[in-house]
Amino acid sequence: MHWYLVHTKPRQEKCALQNLEQQGYECYLPILPVEKIRQGGIAVAAEALFPRYLFIRLGQDLSSKSWGPIRSTKGVSRLVSF
Repeated sequence: MHWYLVHTKPRQEKCALQNLEQQGYECYLPILPVEKIRQGGIAVAAEALFPRYLFIRLGQDLSSKSWGPIRSTKGVSRLVSF
């Protein structure tokens, strides 16, 4: 099993994470608490450490899940490859 990078649509990291996990994929989205000023007060919001990216764990053997459904998952733009 190896970790790969998924490029998501703008501000849809959590949506992509939820949809991929519902399909049975193991995913990781690092979240960072950030303080923001809203309506004159300070509010803590959770934001992605790497905006528009999340990690997915995939196998390379024949018995592992297919990579095909990942591209058509809601919130996912593409798999990062080199």
